[in-house]
Amino acid sequence: MAHAPPIQDVKALLDEGKWEESVQVINTLLNRFPQSAPLHYLLGLAYVNLNITELALSSFQNACYLEPRITAAWVNQVVVLIGLGRLDVALTEINRSLKINPGNIMLVRCLGSVLLKMEQWNEAQTVFQEIVKKGECDPDDYTHLGISLLEQGDHFSAVESCRKALEVSPGNSNALYNLGISLKDCHKLLLALQCFEELVQSEPDYPGVHGNYATTLFLLGRYSEGWREYEWRLVETPA
Repeated sequence: MAHAPPIQDVKALLDEGKWEESVQVINTLLNRFPQSAPLHYLLGLAYVNLNITELALSSFQNACYLEPRITAAWVNQVVVLIGLGRLDVALTEINRSLKINPGNIMLVRCLGSVLLKMEQWNEAQTVFQEIVKKGECDPDDYTHLGISLLEQGDHFSAVESCRKALEVSPGNSNALYNLGISLKDCHKLLLALQCFEELVQSEPDYPGVHGNYATTLFLLGRYSEGWREYEWRLVETPA
């Protein structure tokens, strides 16, 4: 008799995108291994891909309860809570996870993301500044820092942060878009226009880019070009 669940077999099913079969197999295995945190975690992933969010949330919570040091289970639990609009609960859970796993970079990033969603700009700024200071950052950390600064009116610092994100990851869509917004707010319209033009070429369906491209063209007095781009805003934000 097996003493441990066949986790690799389950992962293989998930890798193949066999979500419903994965749920059936995992639930059968949980009858034999009800205390297996990895199985509960993998079940949560299957439910996420089936868009059954409440069951996904329950599965991730079970995994966190059984093995509180599975970082990915905490992160995915919070992602589901954000998707459900339960931001206060998400913040509570991520703070609880950091008491168990202090300093874990994935969880700290998750905390910063929750604070951004809650529009707690100063608190989010503090989190991402600490990440950057430790040198463990990726492009999104610089971009998220830039967003928190931008929302507090510190446009020039936001520009600097978004530029650092692009140094790490040239062409990064999120960094490019937020750099454009920051430059526009600094009245550096030609530089902002370059950002939006580049993003329109590389990722034309990026949310908000055509509207901001159009607005920048209007501010530059290029009205006919601006109206052409503004038509995309009607597509991006249908009535």
